[in-house]
Amino acid sequence: MSTLDKIPVKIKVAAKELRKLFTSGESVRILQGLHAGEPGLVLEVLAEKTHARILMENTKSELKILISNLRRNDELEAHSRETLADFLNAGKDHVPKSISEVYNVGDLVLFDNLASVGYIIQIQPDALKVLKADNKTSLVKLAHVSRKIAFETRGISGRHCKRPPVVTDKYHNTVTMKTLVKPIERGPFFGCPSEVRAIFKDTLFLLVKQSANMHLLRETNSIYAIKAHDVVNAGFELIDGAFSKANQGADEMCF
Repeated sequence: MSTLDKIPVKIKVAAKELRKLFTSGESVRILQGLHAGEPGLVLEVLAEKTHARILMENTKSELKILISNLRRNDELEAHSRETLADFLNAGKDHVPKSISEVYNVGDLVLFDNLASVGYIIQIQPDALKVLKADNKTSLVKLAHVSRKIAFETRGISGRHCKRPPVVTDKYHNTVTMKTLVKPIERGPFFGCPSEVRAIFKDTLFLLVKQSANMHLLRETNSIYAIKAHDVVNAGFELIDGAFSKANQGADEMCF
């Protein structure tokens, strides 16, 4: 082989002309569907090259899975290699854990292959009930949970500390955990005093303190999701007077 043959060359190829390649014996994970996140072993790539026969690691059952729905274990990021079900079964020093030892109501989790975020409102034996950023609830099976969202840690004088997330409201006032805010978007909770219980990027999960529409939050334990730019820090409200007129209409809804 000449030196020129070893030089990599970039070529453009349509995505529909590409196909994943797997060989028997490779360790893989299923990406989507009922068995998302579960590990398995490739037994055979079927003749049509679109499906593979997979031996599931946990149940020892055989499944026929689309090749496009598989990924090699060694290609996955470290934090998504282990499903919640794996973690619970293994535990520390191989002592089984219960789900309540791992997660608590009020925790944020990523699920559906890190594509969705949810605020835990209920813990069941084999699933988590969460409130999503669009204010819809979802029952997430353990195998679909990618990981819990934790605060960043920084070393200060040799010690580690938690750094809570910080965002800004409509008027660029600082908002962090436990901040008292008021929604300013027109809706059932407009102007109602609420406490920030969790933050993910620009989404706030609020505990609504008082509202004439509390019955709408029975299923979510009074938690409501909203964008940070749709609230105002209640501590700055009296200072800048920005909501003096808005509160006149909001008072009737919240008290």
